[in-house]
Amino acid sequence: MRSLKLEPIIIIIIIIIIIIIIIIIIIIIIIINETSRWCH
Repeated sequence: MRSLKLEPIIIIIIIIIIIIIIIIIIIIIIIINETSRWCH
């Protein structure tokens, strides 16, 4: 029962981590695009 109670929390944490990683990747892509525009 304890493990069943912990599972949703772990799933939520994993989802949050994935979302944060995606946001960071998007920000990095935007920064790279902006810097490349300024260079050219």
